[in-house]
Amino acid sequence: MAESLPGLASGTAAIFGAEKELRVHVQQVINGSKVTDHHALLPTASVARADLSALPAGEMSILRLIAARLLCAVGEPYRYAETVLTTTCAGEEFSAKGKVVLDEGWKSIERRVLGDLLSKKKEPAALPDVQRQSRCSIAGAELKEGQTSPPKHYNEDLLLSAMQSAGADSMEDDVERTGIGTPATRASTIEKLVQKGFLERKGDRKSKILLPTEKGRALVAVMPEQIQSPEMTADWENKLLRIERSEMEPEEFMTEIKEMVASLVNTTEAQKSSDMFGKCRYLDEVTGGRGVIFATGTPVSNSMTELYTVMRYLQYGTLQKKNLTHFDCWASTFGETTTAIELAPEGYTLIGR
Repeated sequence: MAESLPGLASGTAAIFGAEKELRVHVQQVINGSKVTDHHALLPTASVARADLSALPAGEMSILRLIAARLLCAVGEPYRYAETVLTTTCAGEEFSAKGKVVLDEGWKSIERRVLGDLLSKKKEPAALPDVQRQSRCSIAGAELKEGQTSPPKHYNEDLLLSAMQSAGADSMEDDVERTGIGTPATRASTIEKLVQKGFLERKGDRKSKILLPTEKGRALVAVMPEQIQSPEMTADWENKLLRIERSEMEPEEFMTEIKEMVASLVNTTEAQKSSDMFGKCRYLDEVTGGRGVIFATGTPVSNSMTELYTVMRYLQYGTLQKKNLTHFDCWASTFGETTTAIELAPEGYTLIGR
């Protein structure tokens, strides 16, 4: 690839009239020591022989975007000098930034290839040349009041970007993949969540947002926090990197995963009980002790432990007043030992309850 890239870049630049601005720097995009799977979209050498005038406008725009990204990636760096000016007035600090372009670099290629496809951006102003401790006059002052806006709902572009950067701060610099999934799988992951009924698209054709369904919210509610967090992905990627460097044995990594799964299975039920107890206590507090009503579509068994648990949920204040919060105290007060006969074809059995 390193040998063919200069010719491909030069041929692509010639098609779009950017050959004069192009200086190809292969080392900026080629690193043979980090070759894994391939994600990039590149124009092929056959584009030089194609009749591009026959392409529909939409397809031509896509080709221009792909070509511009390749040429910018191998082009000269965009260099500028940035100045930060800090002033003090009435004990408050105010700052302003100014930028002076030193070398257009790859941006000149981008403008040449994309032209009207580029969104117009306001150029930063150049700040005046001032010395430290200089005094300046106040041209004007204005007080503005406003309200903060809640975060916007995710559309597919924003969600893909969030998936790419999720957990990246916790990963080592040498990790090849960051975030959730890979560039090749993130879009299909979103589509699968929609098909399975965990997400739904809402809005018109131009601006659709992604919202969790009731099924999706229920899944998040019951899923252990450890599995929900992208920190787990970061931890696994870091350990895979250690395995690649022969700093960790694969068997050790698999043992940790097995132990984690076993721990999650063992603690999930206890966590659910703890969460339910906390929610019931909160509802009891905000309703002034009027209690909580449980609605269930399945029969509730009447074992001592289940009756005690339900009473903790619904009448914890009463148990506290009567000093019956401990199970043994509660059981000795409300329970009694009886003998029952269980009949079976093989005979009968005396059971103490």
